[in-house]
Amino acid sequence: ISYILGSGLYLFENSIWHKTIFNIYPEKWKKFCEYINIPQKLIQNPSLKTQKEICKKYFNKIKNNKINNKFSKIWFDFEEDTVSSCTKKKNKKYSNKEIYEISFYESLYYYRKFYITKNFILKNIHKIKNIKGFIIHGRFDVICSIEEAINLHNILPKSKLVIVENEGHHGKKIDEIFIKILRQFYKTT
Repeated sequence: ISYILGSGLYLFENSIWHKTIFNIYPEKWKKFCEYINIPQKLIQNPSLKTQKEICKKYFNKIKNNKINNKFSKIWFDFEEDTVSSCTKKKNKKYSNKEIYEISFYESLYYYRKFYITKNFILKNIHKIKNIKGFIIHGRFDVICSIEEAINLHNILPKSKLVIVENEGHHGKKIDEIFIKILRQFYKTT
């Protein structure tokens, strides 16, 4: 590996969702949890155990009910409402099949904690410490905290951190920067 390009990075140390999402979108988080009967006392500051239970409940309800499933739509809407660009216009219409597929795979990955063991990234970061690259991060990303992007940048001395204003976890500006960096990289190789 001679170059690394990453966006919306998260270390997954002690949570599935970063606490930012609970603080910025408490009403959406509460509603998301209430649909699957999470007790009120566990919603505000959920432990890793509670977060795993939320993922498990959603994944099981989504996988067992296939297309046109209300839990697929709830998961999808929560993700769309919280991870998107601050300036994003919701013009794209998704079919029930697309909503099901996206929510199925996302809930599976969340449920399996993205198939990453605790502290995997930090334990293995030394393997890429001397590789050049970019870390692109939306300032208003509530899924992956900007703190984590800054921490990774500090651990990776050859990285360049690009903080994208008015963006969440993904968005048009992030995509444009990502493509621009890829084009520059391919011109020099």
